[in-house]
Amino acid sequence: MASRINACPDTPETDLHLIASCPLAWQKWSSVFPAKNLEEIARGLLSPSNLPVEDRLSFAEIMSDVWAAYWARSFAADT
Repeated sequence: MASRINACPDTPETDLHLIASCPLAWQKWSSVFPAKNLEEIARGLLSPSNLPVEDRLSFAEIMSDVWAAYWARSFAADT
């Protein structure tokens, strides 16, 4: 099942890939945080308490959007 829903079939579906480094997810991250690179996003994901308060909500919203998109693809692949 994972290979059917993975938008990047040649890339292992790690947590970081699912949440941020997949090109589909990265589009969202880079549109909200154009000055941040993947390493900075990953640090924020691992230590959200170190983020500025105003960025925490954005991180949560992006993670929610990415998660919803992932599951939408999952259910679409099953039909």
